[in-house]
Amino acid sequence: MRNDFSPLAKVLGISLVSCLCLYRLASATPLQIIHTNDLHSHFEKGENPTRGHYAAVKAVIDRLKADADDKIIETLVVDSGDFSEGSQFYLADKGELSWKAMNLMGYDAVVLGNHDYLAGPLALDRILKNASPDFFLLGANVKNKNVRPRARIERNGDWVSIIGLTTDSPDYSWRLGEKLITSPKKSVEKLVPKYRKDSHFVIALSHLGLSADRKLVRETKGIDLIIGGHSHDALYVPVFEPAKDGAKVPIVQAGQNGEYVGDLLVDLVPGKPVKILRYQLIPVDIDGPKDAEMLGFVEEARRRLEKNYPAPWLYQQIAYSEVPVLRPENGKSVWGDIIGKGMLLVSKAHLAINSADLFGDNLPAGPITRETLMQYFPRVFEFQPVTLGWTVWSAEVEGFVLKRFLQEAIRRGLDVSLSGGSLDIKYKNGSPQISNFKVRGKKACNFCVYKIALPEGIARVVGNDYYLQRLLDDIKSTRYSMWTALELQLKKMGGIVKTAASE
Repeated sequence: MRNDFSPLAKVLGISLVSCLCLYRLASATPLQIIHTNDLHSHFEKGENPTRGHYAAVKAVIDRLKADADDKIIETLVVDSGDFSEGSQFYLADKGELSWKAMNLMGYDAVVLGNHDYLAGPLALDRILKNASPDFFLLGANVKNKNVRPRARIERNGDWVSIIGLTTDSPDYSWRLGEKLITSPKKSVEKLVPKYRKDSHFVIALSHLGLSADRKLVRETKGIDLIIGGHSHDALYVPVFEPAKDGAKVPIVQAGQNGEYVGDLLVDLVPGKPVKILRYQLIPVDIDGPKDAEMLGFVEEARRRLEKNYPAPWLYQQIAYSEVPVLRPENGKSVWGDIIGKGMLLVSKAHLAINSADLFGDNLPAGPITRETLMQYFPRVFEFQPVTLGWTVWSAEVEGFVLKRFLQEAIRRGLDVSLSGGSLDIKYKNGSPQISNFKVRGKKACNFCVYKIALPEGIARVVGNDYYLQRLLDDIKSTRYSMWTALELQLKKMGGIVKTAASE
């Protein structure tokens, strides 16, 4: 028996298939996307003390999921990275509780942020073994057996590829290992065309930062939506950026520290741009509804923290601040100067170099405890039996080399703050130019040798960077932690912080 169809049957068959295809293409499929980023283990509250708390974040996520379910709309819950290092609770169980909390949140996919691997590859392997993620852990430009390039997820008959992208900045990538974090752009150019063959849509879960996300869109094609992080931007409306092929790609981001949850409702029509039906950042009220299980988890995290750092030590008042405890802004703040003077004190250096990018939360005026110091400067690399954060490092360097080092640090985007010195910065053709550089009130001498103090994070970046290492080739730890340096300076000041960081 022959399977030939008559010409009329062929025409009718083709017409029917065409109609079905057109119907599929014309039918919108709503999808509820719920997103967070840069939680930084702020279990109990955000930097804004009226916002946040993981139990409140979880309650908002669950409410959005329930509302969508009532309307028969499927959901996707994602996080754009940096959920671990960044608060005292990261220290409660050597990083593991930060990952276990993410399991409780109920995420579908999470991209690996730079603060999620700063403890190093061995610690990351331990954490992933003991706190195995229930979500897809993504990073298309990360070479690690536990990290996937994408998650391919079906929603309402549509296949969605979520590609994870993390920053390849050398300031962070050295912690995971040489050449183990590659170019996000090259990953997109290589993988997105493949993903478009088996998926209706491609979403980038990005930990690059807003400006880098916009640049990535302009230089590539094939991404339908970017859900971002890293730059801590609270985007109340999506940012649209034209891609290489002219398509306008929406970019969203939800601030920091669990202060907001992103609520994004989109229409998915295969072959057409993602249509945004609703977008808002929902403020997470610290006094609002809380998930009972997550509330118990956070309370247990507090007990774990007190086990590692006994309450009498952790909560002892060591000073009183009459001014808010603020990060340096434009290179200066009262408390930024105090920590700088503490670095000078323990290192006996002429000049202390720090960066506003490395500080933690801005905090209110009032009693200062050791927990306050942890929150203000929460930076940690390797875990120890008792982890006391980064140490102060020092080096001796000639004036002209010091100036070149500072210029290079600023060129790379470091928001430099100095104690014991000052400088002016002007930009020429986009490059920083340093002038009026002074150390201890005197014009810096090109061939004078100065002792400088640095936080461990900057010092170890130097040690893993060929160019910077040649500038500062004899850099070593003082073994004093940044917290200790800060506490000693506060003691020297008599335990009272006024409107100026007086001696």
